[in-house]
Amino acid sequence: MRGKKLLSALLIGLGLTAGLDFGNVEAAEKPAPIQVVETTNDFHSARIDSNIVRIRDGAGDLMYLVEGKKYAALIDTGVGVGDLKSYVERMTDKPIVVILTHAHVDHAGGTAQFDDVFMNQKDRFLYVQHTMMNNRVGYVEACN
Repeated sequence: MRGKKLLSALLIGLGLTAGLDFGNVEAAEKPAPIQVVETTNDFHSARIDSNIVRIRDGAGDLMYLVEGKKYAALIDTGVGVGDLKSYVERMTDKPIVVILTHAHVDHAGGTAQFDDVFMNQKDRFLYVQHTMMNNRVGYVEACN
């Protein structure tokens, strides 16, 4: 419950709560169809809600772009292969902030491309280990 409250507070502070409900989640009667947004050699994205785009990198890692009134939040950055920043900037004209769920290589590898990154400070040591180039390369090789 604490994590839900912290994420809610962060998204509210960034103006990213338009259309998002952090209460009890109930299944929709009929889900909206997923629409492909853009596919490149490095990324594939699909709109899963009016303000949420799911992005998959070449290693199969998932990221989410949540667009609010003032900012767009990129949840995780995958392993860091390809120009994720340019790819995401084509989807929004709002300033982009990155929110890392945790510091594993498949979630935090692309953070160096962004200026505003939020991460739990308890993950700092893990982040340093997992974002080293040899760890990222090893992860991508293991995925292929």
